[in-house]
Amino acid sequence: MKEEFLKNMINATAVNFQFTLGDDFKPIFSMLYQAVKHVDEAVATKRMQELWKSTKAEWDGKYGFRGYPNLASWIEIFDKKPLTEIEISKKKREYEENLRHKAQIIILWVNDPNLKNFFPQRYKNPDYEHIKNILDKFWGVKEKLTDDRIVKMAICTKKKFLDDPVGFRQELIGVARDQSPLLLT
Repeated sequence: MKEEFLKNMINATAVNFQFTLGDDFKPIFSMLYQAVKHVDEAVATKRMQELWKSTKAEWDGKYGFRGYPNLASWIEIFDKKPLTEIEISKKKREYEENLRHKAQIIILWVNDPNLKNFFPQRYKNPDYEHIKNILDKFWGVKEKLTDDRIVKMAICTKKKFLDDPVGFRQELIGVARDQSPLLLT
């Protein structure tokens, strides 16, 4: 594969999933190209087309706050190889850690002393769309909420947390797991 082809594929992905690659991506790109330059362009195109079928929510759920994959994930996208038991174990650990992290973010939100002001701001922030989706699924939200309803959600979420912190955390992890299941491909 040519370097320009790889750049075009990654830039198309950035446009499709609305993320920006800064200067810090240049060294990553260089390493990525070295790792996948042997991959046929037709194969890479097919893999990228499969990836582009994902929704923005799926993408955000998989790649979180940064908005784009790390080097290992980019290599995996372009050059899929069977995973070893060690890699599978590592992926499972990282996946579970990511789920716990998402639950912890929600717990931090509801424990903010300025809950009524900051929870709605965070909830509506596009950078936290994946967290919003977990809360929406948790509470069965089907439509866009008004600010008053978001504040009520915040209060109810805090009450649910205070009633049973461990159970609440496990419920959130379960919802997050349902929204973005572990893919070992």
